[in-house]
Amino acid sequence: VGFMGLGASEYTLIDKVGAVRGLMDGFSVIYPTWQTIDFRRTVTRLEVPVYMFTGDHELAARRDLADAWFRALEAPRKHRYSYPNAGHATAFEHADDLRRVLRDIAIPESGWQASSRASERR
Repeated sequence: VGFMGLGASEYTLIDKVGAVRGLMDGFSVIYPTWQTIDFRRTVTRLEVPVYMFTGDHELAARRDLADAWFRALEAPRKHRYSYPNAGHATAFEHADDLRRVLRDIAIPESGWQASSRASERR
């Protein structure tokens, strides 16, 4: 579907323009705010399991900071899934594996029970 999904057939021209405008706003408004956030200092412990998906083709600056945070993070359970052929959108690039991890690992480890109706849809 191309860059940012803009080649998706369900997007109208207006949708595509809106997506590009959103990206531009993100770079000018949201990203500067995010630069002040450092999870290595502010999120050192979580009370929930953490599952991180990373790609070897992610920008090294992002990947290195995320890896440093993840190594230091205290959580009941944590697991890092890394893919040599993925980049920034690893969860989308490996959606089938994400679905498998959620269904077979995260949900059972959480103790959450899906309704019988939800399990029928699988």
